[in-house]
Amino acid sequence: MTSIPPRPFAASRTTRFVGRQRELEALAERCGASRLVTVLGPPGIGKSHLVVEAIEGMLAPAWVDLTEVKDLEGAALAAAAALGVPLVATGATPIEQLGRALASRGASTLVLDNAELATDAVSK
Repeated sequence: MTSIPPRPFAASRTTRFVGRQRELEALAERCGASRLVTVLGPPGIGKSHLVVEAIEGMLAPAWVDLTEVKDLEGAALAAAAALGVPLVATGATPIEQLGRALASRGASTLVLDNAELATDAVSK
């Protein structure tokens, strides 16, 4: 089992964010109304940048870049690393350990970036 290093949340901000107030407000509204929100659009239009701006101030944001993830275990490892959840060699799978850790926490915000590249892993 290999670990995937987390993408620091602060490192996601590389350029200034100008405009798109309507999209920010719509995304904030959807985040407040649902536990799962998906941002869709063609590559390069600024989906990740929009999300970075929208989740500022939300509960404990963690950023998971799924670019290199190939399977469910890899997705669990990446999420655990981003959330600071230690995974130990027990009889439980990484996804089970992550699930237990998340169940014992309060509310938090988890961003799965580039999930379209790991649809098999994140759809389970």
